[in-house]
Amino acid sequence: MSTEIVVIPEQAQSLAQVNTICESVEVWVQTVDRPEMIVDAVGKLAAMSEYLRATSADGRGRIELTARKCSIRLGEILPKAPTGQGVKYPDSGYLISPQQRSKLRKIAANADLVDIIGSTDEDPLTQNKLLEAIKQREDDRLVAEAVDRLTPDDFDPVRNRELIRQRGALARQCIGICELGDTFQFYNNNEQHIEHRHIEAVTAARDWLNNFLGLVNS
Repeated sequence: MSTEIVVIPEQAQSLAQVNTICESVEVWVQTVDRPEMIVDAVGKLAAMSEYLRATSADGRGRIELTARKCSIRLGEILPKAPTGQGVKYPDSGYLISPQQRSKLRKIAANADLVDIIGSTDEDPLTQNKLLEAIKQREDDRLVAEAVDRLTPDDFDPVRNRELIRQRGALARQCIGICELGDTFQFYNNNEQHIEHRHIEAVTAARDWLNNFLGLVNS
């Protein structure tokens, strides 16, 4: 494993320089097993990202992407620590708290999200943004697991969609009838224009609804 500290300037004068630095860091970090070295690199990347933000220069998205890849590696190699205690690295003077370690391990466990989400100058992949995406993934997984537990083995999604459509149609049509207003007033307003086809439709609907309510209330 590498023991050399990668050279990362606090300023970059061009996007080409940013890309070169990031490529070097991403290769280097995969050879490192000393967390304090990666912590130092992430700090330098943060300084460069801030410089680019302040000067409106291109490349911040690329820098943040590389920083997240460093976080992945850091989460992979962090040593265990007694519960409730942080890990301090004398070389960097940086304390990794239990909460920070938890975040880094989550990032390492969801490394694929870094490339899935991507990072641009307009929308850089900050650690907070990545952690929000990880939380959303975890929430989606929990929902999917709950649905699986509650779904019968003979569940037919096509039939289920049709049943949902039918229940929605029943509610909408009944609400639509009620929205016609007072029955007496409706009849008076439309008496001269009510035809046999209207009576047939209402009679059929009445019979259907009476049968339905009979089953519901039985």
